[in-house]
Amino acid sequence: MFNLIMVDGKLFLQMALTSRKRKGEMKMRFLRVAFASLILMLIATVANAQFTNVPTIYYLTTTYTNASVNSTNVTGLVFPVNPGGSYHATCHIIWNASVSTATPKYFFVGPLNFASATSSLNSQFALTSFNTAAATTFASTLTNTTGAIPSQNFQDTLEFSGINTNGTAGTVQLQAAAFGAGTLTIQIGSNCSVQ
Repeated sequence: MFNLIMVDGKLFLQMALTSRKRKGEMKMRFLRVAFASLILMLIATVANAQFTNVPTIYYLTTTYTNASVNSTNVTGLVFPVNPGGSYHATCHIIWNASVSTATPKYFFVGPLNFASATSSLNSQFALTSFNTAAATTFASTLTNTTGAIPSQNFQDTLEFSGINTNGTAGTVQLQAAAFGAGTLTIQIGSNCSVQ
């Protein structure tokens, strides 16, 4: 006699042999049950792999500065995308401006044909004041156009969602620039969580 029991998500075979005569028959049943259990575990593993999407966090490890209105890559805030993949990124950017006009403007750039792309910005420019911006096309500019208190750190939250309809893999890169005259600085520890 045997029973399959599940303890803490693991399948166990509980077996009690009643006689030597039935020992061979029990081995065959054990093999059939073990094989069936293996198949069920493989199916569960594949199903979990298909539906599980664990976030990956990308960090800025060196200070980013830009004294130009022309955007450049924010090193480290880049993530890979696969063909047909659907992505959502949330970025937390800590920044300061050398003068009030050096507020940030951001771009997400990457593979062509990124469909259903949307992005948004919630940008702080004073202790309790925020600007918002939104875009519905890929590589659109998200800008804080309100002057900021110079040399004070602020935090922005950027959101990006889209589907890579391009036939090849690639990367999505965050770029930044100062909106006006002055130097934009993005601090170490700024990050993007991608799922």
